[in-house]
Amino acid sequence: MSLKARIRAIKAKARPVNRRDLLVGALNLVWTIPTALGLGGLLKFLRFEPPTTQATRFNLGSPLTFPPLPVYIEDAQIWLHRDADGYYAVDAICTHLGCTVYLQPDKTYYCRCHGSRFEADGDVIQGPATQPLHFLLLAWESGKLVVDRSQEVDSTFRLPASA
Repeated sequence: MSLKARIRAIKAKARPVNRRDLLVGALNLVWTIPTALGLGGLLKFLRFEPPTTQATRFNLGSPLTFPPLPVYIEDAQIWLHRDADGYYAVDAICTHLGCTVYLQPDKTYYCRCHGSRFEADGDVIQGPATQPLHFLLLAWESGKLVVDRSQEVDSTFRLPASA
């Protein structure tokens, strides 16, 4: 069958598109695209990926290079402080759902995700978080501060300012 004959056969079977068919087709398209995207996201979520190993120890460097404390150290996800007794590190991860907490001018921590507030010592002021913020182990190594995210300490822990 030649190309011209095929075209004539198709045209002979063709019927005009009415408004109902057009709307049904458009509605199917409107629902198909989000459904396909949603299923794609679901499949990505369900696909197994082996866990990655994340660093737990971070070399923060020499305190002489820090801006005025307290300071947020993004790589280590901590707030580094210094008081009269020495240095201490507060975990910047909210205990509710893992968002970053921010230090407020009144020395409290605030989670922008869901509104949790914490005292300077990590205790919960306002939920939805129910657990206090964690304080992390600091140590001196070759004159530089190192934080270990895998080692929690009491909120009264202070690393003396001199190595």
